[in-house]
Amino acid sequence: MSYNKIKEYILKNKEFLILYIISTIFFILYHYIYMGWDFAAYVINAKYWLGLEQYFETYRAPLMPFTLMIFGASKFAEYIYIFLISSLFAIACYKFSKTVKLNEILFYAFMLNPFTLLMGLIEGTELLSLTLLLFSITLILNNKNSGYMFGLAFLCKYTNLYNAIFIFFDRKKNIIKNIITFAIIIAPWFIFNYINYGNFFTSIANGYALNVKFRDYLPFVWGWSNFLILFNIIFPFLIYGIYKRIKQIKIKPLQKIDWILIIYTIIQLYIYFSVPVKVERYLFNLILPVVYYSTYGINELIKNKSNINVNKYIAIISIIIILIISISTTIKIDNNSGNSNPTSLKIINIAKSENITHCALKTNTWVEVNYLSDINVAPTINLDHIDMHIKEGYIMILAQNISHKYKFYSKNGYSAIGKKKNCKLNKNHKHDMTYLERIQIDIKRRYNETENIEPCHIIFNNQILKKICEKINFQ
Repeated sequence: MSYNKIKEYILKNKEFLILYIISTIFFILYHYIYMGWDFAAYVINAKYWLGLEQYFETYRAPLMPFTLMIFGASKFAEYIYIFLISSLFAIACYKFSKTVKLNEILFYAFMLNPFTLLMGLIEGTELLSLTLLLFSITLILNNKNSGYMFGLAFLCKYTNLYNAIFIFFDRKKNIIKNIITFAIIIAPWFIFNYINYGNFFTSIANGYALNVKFRDYLPFVWGWSNFLILFNIIFPFLIYGIYKRIKQIKIKPLQKIDWILIIYTIIQLYIYFSVPVKVERYLFNLILPVVYYSTYGINELIKNKSNINVNKYIAIISIIIILIISISTTIKIDNNSGNSNPTSLKIINIAKSENITHCALKTNTWVEVNYLSDINVAPTINLDHIDMHIKEGYIMILAQNISHKYKFYSKNGYSAIGKKKNCKLNKNHKHDMTYLERIQIDIKRRYNETENIEPCHIIFNNQILKKICEKINFQ
């Protein structure tokens, strides 16, 4: 491409490029300030595969840690990952908006709403998941093979398996090809599970147990306030866009994209309401239909007003919003450098100041402690049985004040409990037991009973499906 063509392209898409640059800087800055528990866990999983960590969470989907592993799973790799996902997201928005004939600048600007900015990469996978679904739907609308992209979306988040139903929205001659490419993409992960754990569905079963099956004690809540966070400042445009689309149905019947987004919305709502814990980021994939119809509403408002440069104004407003959020989040930076968690840092400092880093440790922030330090901390399912943990030789460092005869540290709401002189030595044992195996141990300790933790039993209640699952796993 010649210099003149590059210059012409930049000038033609300058608002889009400015939005991309500023939003990417924001994602990087926000990660520097704060990083979620899940992001830390994905980094640790990547390091485990590289032989740099002892801790591993089986229930995590593999795409993000695999991507981090490619770049070395270092601190620098985290920022490369963020840059990569932000770039792919921009490309996905551009291609999707062109395919559905929406203004790409308006669509991208609305996609970069406060909810996206704050939730997209804080835990690591939300923006990647949405990006892959955008690519997948774009491929379907263009009658191209989408199976491999849906496969990647599934490897990013297991709940995206429901979205693979859109494979059947393609032309009949492409459906088989889509199914085959989907299977090829996900097969290595299932094989990895079978080789290492004896069941193709071990990771999925552990994730389902953690997030759904063993959370059934929680009361059902609607979590309506989370929808207000999702809709945020674009809510009026969403209402107008839906109103205009319904009004036009007689003249312009529902198109393929409308049917896809209707079913897509139903799927995302089903996923959200089927999970006991209602967290706002579980609504993240709903940004797509919300922004689509919001942009549609704006398009309807301005289509006969060619003298108004809406692109420019919307881009400026989006940039201002990003800058405001950036400033407000930057104010939250404390004396710690980077995305450090003060609670976990305090626990690390206690371990070092009390000279117990050689001991086997347990804490209620074990993921962050493992991420932020070279101290090897065992995961903890339940902290109720402190005496049992101490009997096994562990030292407990907790972010709470607890009275106990073996407490040797108590200050500012932190406690260290255990037999300091006779602790179990930390010999860098691997802590890669599955979540279900740890649950089994905890149930045995609590009730002297055992639980069937076979993945097929965990995933399926229907006996026929359970038997099919067992046959697939040669059981």
